[in-house]
Amino acid sequence: MNTEHIGNVRIEGNVIEDPCRTIPIPIGSTRSEIQALVDDAPTGSIVVFESGTYDFDEPLRIRKSLSLHGTAPTVLSGPAPLIKIENSSHLSIRDFTMERVMEGRDWTRVMLLTLVVVFFFLLVLAVVAWLS
Repeated sequence: MNTEHIGNVRIEGNVIEDPCRTIPIPIGSTRSEIQALVDDAPTGSIVVFESGTYDFDEPLRIRKSLSLHGTAPTVLSGPAPLIKIENSSHLSIRDFTMERVMEGRDWTRVMLLTLVVVFFFLLVLAVVAWLS
């Protein structure tokens, strides 16, 4: 990827990052607090998450060109999607682990699939026993 520096501003590909516009996200921040900080951040800001786990109950909505940086290890956890991009032409996301939390309907699918597999396994055992 093509990287260019103009003063303190770094341009990597089409993403412009201005370190003078760094927005810190302290550990323990709720999704709504993070959303407010992201919404208030100027275009081109670098939003830096402190190391830790951030639990989201709904997606973080990105509506402008930003860079999201984690401070390793940084985990975003919640139901998919964790980040929803709306009207952003450039977004950079670095140094995050994304963990999808299974919702109730996902567990229902897993249990149903497990029951189907067990049923067919027992059916195969019964047919083998009958044929022998």
